[in-house]
Amino acid sequence: MRPRRYPPLHTPYSKPLKQPHVLPFSLDPSCSLALFSLRDNKWFDYSGNGNSGTFNSSVMLSSGRYGPTLYFTGSEWLALGNDQSFNVFSAFTLVAWINKNGSGHRVILSRGRGPSSEADGWEFSVDIDSKIRVSTHSSPSGGVYTFDLKSDAILDDNIWYCIIFTFDGTTGILYINGVNDNSSTGYFTSNTYNGFVGRRLQGSYFTGFIDLVLIFNRAFKKDEPLRMHDLQRVY
Repeated sequence: MRPRRYPPLHTPYSKPLKQPHVLPFSLDPSCSLALFSLRDNKWFDYSGNGNSGTFNSSVMLSSGRYGPTLYFTGSEWLALGNDQSFNVFSAFTLVAWINKNGSGHRVILSRGRGPSSEADGWEFSVDIDSKIRVSTHSSPSGGVYTFDLKSDAILDDNIWYCIIFTFDGTTGILYINGVNDNSSTGYFTSNTYNGFVGRRLQGSYFTGFIDLVLIFNRAFKKDEPLRMHDLQRVY
């Protein structure tokens, strides 16, 4: 089979070394969202669920871990809608390659977590102390956290990290660059709220690069986070 070729990237940044032909995680039937960029300002969902999303504005393109990636300056985001294919709550895994900069609370991926009736969604974020945080509220008015986990590690600016959170229905574990960082117990609930990359419903915009976003509707096995980190780039 002839290799797939992609059109040239119109970008002020240097051309990526190569672009992936086949991404193993996108062939996993448990993968409900597999987002990464192959063309200017376009992300595509390779899970087959068609949740490629819509950007609110023009986004800068640069070279990332898996080829071209997107740079968020603090005013852009990707709206994913509320498709039930990524309404994960009983057992699931979130994966993102990020390279942050700046300060403040910055959301990588979310579903809900806004004012009034959507305050009980979940978010996957970099907190104000530069630690990774995964949290969810229990009621439409916000209520209390039914799950709240922070990493022990503090993330530096301008460095790539593979961040993985996996939840088996009771226990959630954070992995940073394939290494078990911290864990906690609690629960998540089903919701029909809108999902976002680069913000939550109430704001908290991300600044920096988000290279790859994956959601699986199962918990990862112990060896999978390290294998996901070591995958890095597929040729």
